[in-house]
Amino acid sequence: MATTEDRQDPLETAIEQFVQRHVGVRVLVAFSGGVDSTVLLHALSQQLPADRLVALHVNHSIQAESDAWAMHCVNVCDQWGIRISKTVLAPSARDHLDEETCRKARYAWFESLIQPGDVLVTAHHRDDQVETVLYRLLRGSGVRGLGGIQPERPFGSGVLTRPFLGCSRTDITAYAVERELSWVTDPSNENRRYDRNFLRHEIIRPLVARWPASGRSIDRAARHFRHAHGLLEEIARQDYDELWEPAANCCLGQHGCMEVLRLERLSAARRFNLLRYWMSRNGYKSPGAKRLDELWRQANLARGDGNVRVAWPDTEFRRFRAYLYLLPRQLVGPLPDSINWTAQTPIQCPGVGLRLHTRVSHEGSLRLKPQWSNRLELSWLRRRARLKPTGDQHHRRLRNIFQERHIPPWERRRLPMIYRDGVAIGIPGVVLADGFAAAVGHEGVEICLEDLMLRRDHGCSNS
Repeated sequence: MATTEDRQDPLETAIEQFVQRHVGVRVLVAFSGGVDSTVLLHALSQQLPADRLVALHVNHSIQAESDAWAMHCVNVCDQWGIRISKTVLAPSARDHLDEETCRKARYAWFESLIQPGDVLVTAHHRDDQVETVLYRLLRGSGVRGLGGIQPERPFGSGVLTRPFLGCSRTDITAYAVERELSWVTDPSNENRRYDRNFLRHEIIRPLVARWPASGRSIDRAARHFRHAHGLLEEIARQDYDELWEPAANCCLGQHGCMEVLRLERLSAARRFNLLRYWMSRNGYKSPGAKRLDELWRQANLARGDGNVRVAWPDTEFRRFRAYLYLLPRQLVGPLPDSINWTAQTPIQCPGVGLRLHTRVSHEGSLRLKPQWSNRLELSWLRRRARLKPTGDQHHRRLRNIFQERHIPPWERRRLPMIYRDGVAIGIPGVVLADGFAAAVGHEGVEICLEDLMLRRDHGCSNS
């Protein structure tokens, strides 16, 4: 029969498995000085050389003891021969002094330090998982949210992992007491005013007293939810690959489009699963079911060029003709009248979210003759503007040109008309007036658009 000495500590087993998965990498340890992170750092130090460990400590300067805790962490690392990197991230007066604000600041600092191949480890454990799942359940989270804390995920240039996620708070405390470790205690952990503390002390403790295995059961349910979310992601990727199309008619930033009729053929659950995936893969937080219901109601009822717009803080969906577009949140305020531009210097247009610059090119139909590329004027006051496009026999209304090229309405208002000495030259990415275009194969000047709403350059606009 196995004795207590024969049974390996569950924390040591977890760290052994972690070391086997991450061979030869630098390990960054989120180290607050509390019992959880102290045990994590100690357990890692027993199985990894000190030159592969870096402790990261954040002083939020919220508690009176914050500076003392930071000094404690430095002393512990000195004692164990581990390098420590620390910072002060005190919330500003306008910030809410809540856990989420501090967490975001903390992880932003961690991400700034992580390098390719690095692994960041945090001391989240099974009790944290139970709190997270119950908290999200009470908030009505979906399958992804009820999967709880991820055991491992990409993070910055490296990976974030939680080797203790299968271990309990009791396991961690027993390890610390047995090895006579010292740690700091945050008194705010007892404050029931915070939602998680209320769950921990007023809900979970009675649950465990009545059902001792409830922690393991909730953890197991979270794993089931993560598996279910993985299956939904697979289905969404298949639907995305089949339905997504590049928005070739657009000049500015967007995330492609999907035909409304093809979306309509999907079941409601599968359609919303796809829309959420479309947003998530582009870095946007997906909305709740009611907002998606409203989006689909508007998009499905619209006809022709119906101006359907359903927006969230950082993104929006638009319906144009037969397609649904995903876009970064568009500016809807007043546009500037006009801006003078010396084209050799890039220019940013306030209120429009555009940056323009030029480049020399020998290809493409929307290239100015070099002699026309200086001292330009950008104007958004065009109303019934007309011009004669290159190769056309007659002057055309700008509205008709936009319609023929299928330029969507939200872009029409943001694209500037370019003038030279009061004469309309054209619109970048859309049309160039006759007499101003460089001949094929000859050097010309291309006006390139960068959509600042998308926060990355989409290159030069071409027809």
